[in-house]
Amino acid sequence: MGRFVDKLFVRLRERGYETRMISISHMQLLRKEIECLRNNDSLDSEFYQSRLAWFSFQVLEDLPDAQSLIVVAVQDLRPSSFYMEWERRPLTLPPHTRLTTA
Repeated sequence: MGRFVDKLFVRLRERGYETRMISISHMQLLRKEIECLRNNDSLDSEFYQSRLAWFSFQVLEDLPDAQSLIVVAVQDLRPSSFYMEWERRPLTLPPHTRLTTA
């Protein structure tokens, strides 16, 4: 990777974002993987609709010669806690998690 991309990745990771670079040729494979997860009920429907349904797997007309794509994963985790044996324990929850009490 070039120096600019390396610096970009470092700064994004410092802010808690996971980053990867993929070849444009893998776009359809990524689409198929997401569809497979969705069809197998491995992705929460609400999560899919709010985070993935809008995504287009087509190369932009403005960038016909693009060869790579930077993928950034935003972690929308919620810190929480629970009690076990009278001791408070930390817990991190993914988005759209619904909790009930017993």
